[in-house]
Amino acid sequence: MTTTKELSERLDQLEARARKAEDWTEIANLQAAYGYYVDKGLWDKAADLFAKDGTLEIAGRGVYVGQDRVRQYLGQLPEYKDGAIYNHMQLQPVIHVDSAAGKAKARWRTLMMV
Repeated sequence: MTTTKELSERLDQLEARARKAEDWTEIANLQAAYGYYVDKGLWDKAADLFAKDGTLEIAGRGVYVGQDRVRQYLGQLPEYKDGAIYNHMQLQPVIHVDSAAGKAKARWRTLMMV
């Protein structure tokens, strides 16, 4: 027979797993929003997704630290004109979540058609 203590511990474990799954989904949705804004050239909206101390690493272009620096980098990208295509497909997510600490780290690869 299962004790009340055992049930309580099991409930705590399940709640922690559910929180981690929800956090993972929220991070994946955040990255999807970033991809959408970049596809549309909405640089300010993309930068607004970053925390004040967030970072953006672009292979071959550098690491941009802080929301203001990310905004500055994105603002230097070329403006989209009629007939331009800028598909920004994001692939292979690796997301590490520490819900208890309120932290996460993630990375994606991208395949772009410009």
